[in-house]
Amino acid sequence: MKRLSVFAILAIALFSILACDIPTTTVTTTSTIQIEDIDDWVEVGTPAELLAVEKDANVRLTADIDLQNAEWTPLGNQQEPYSGVFDGGNHTIANVRITNKHDDFVGFFGIVTGTVFDLTLDNVQIDYATDFLTYAGLFAGYVSGDLTNIAVEGSIRIQSSQSNVFAGGLAGFATSKVSSTTTATQFQATEFETIAVDVSIAVDAKNYVYAGGLAGKTYNVKIQGAVVAADLELANDQYRIFAGGLSGHNYSGLLKGFEHVLDVTDIVHEDLIVEATIRTIASKGVLGGLYGYDSYGVIRRAAVHVVVYFGEAALPVGGLAGESWNGSYHQSAAAVTFGTAILDQDDYVWGGIVGLTWGTIVANGSVYALTGAFLPVTMLGEETPLVNLQTTAFFETDLAWGESAFLQAAADRFLP
Repeated sequence: MKRLSVFAILAIALFSILACDIPTTTVTTTSTIQIEDIDDWVEVGTPAELLAVEKDANVRLTADIDLQNAEWTPLGNQQEPYSGVFDGGNHTIANVRITNKHDDFVGFFGIVTGTVFDLTLDNVQIDYATDFLTYAGLFAGYVSGDLTNIAVEGSIRIQSSQSNVFAGGLAGFATSKVSSTTTATQFQATEFETIAVDVSIAVDAKNYVYAGGLAGKTYNVKIQGAVVAADLELANDQYRIFAGGLSGHNYSGLLKGFEHVLDVTDIVHEDLIVEATIRTIASKGVLGGLYGYDSYGVIRRAAVHVVVYFGEAALPVGGLAGESWNGSYHQSAAAVTFGTAILDQDDYVWGGIVGLTWGTIVANGSVYALTGAFLPVTMLGEETPLVNLQTTAFFETDLAWGESAFLQAAADRFLP
């Protein structure tokens, strides 16, 4: 996996993408207060000042901060989520170490309901054992606030003797805010814009595992622009593993059925560059370059290369989704490499775009490349030679990406 090249994309060019191809929006807090209206910033430039931050404070970093691998307590928890605005100022917080399970919402942030932007987290190390339901991400365990220009790098290792595990490079669980009284016209999707992730995740769990390069689970979250390098190593005794280069389990169908009151019901993930290695020891589960399981996902412009290794059994695999329910995949390219030979697996299912399919699946203008001797069982999309995916011209013209800032990053995913 080209880990250094992915993080270099962030360091050199990713923060300039907003000025190129991804539409910009005004960042707002959950109460729609505009950033320029905030006058109570708490300026933070040292570890001591960072430790003293209140859960509802509006924070502005004034310098890079090195936490020197001291044990970190996540900012925001179940009782008091971080609800403020956090302006990283394009600074880096480095060497974050967490070895305690806390209240099982684990990351630099525990739970985020506020807004965070222009922040890099470098060398975040999470390593703990738990016997409860747990959510872990380098950025946060649980996110329901908007994120813009966020980069994270590090590793997660979790051993769970009970319950389920949600683990992701950015967040364990990412969701939009919905209450029992929220109407379709009031709903606003949480937005992740311009995200870079470089992560290794190892989970050994007794129950369900949801693991992804960006998030363990995404629930009605809008994503605009993400570059992800992920190495997932997952083991499970008897329950299912949901593993994806972007998200282990994705649902984007909250607005379906409200076409009579809404002009747009799609919650879109677009401009995605993903390179992932997924290793599993499990008898049940689904694996995909973007999603392990996807329901009503709408994908536009994704370039994905995933390498898959099996342990006990060959699980369903898809270049974009291992299993999909009414997914829609546009102008995307995928390649799957099998690191483990598949022998005598008559019921094995894999597809260049999607493995298992349910409902109506759309693969409009999407292609896949075969990198080995295994022919797909599920026929969606069109096959293309791998060499085509190694050129920017193919993405620009054949997949109609135009003059995207992601052209070179897309082609690089498929180089030897």
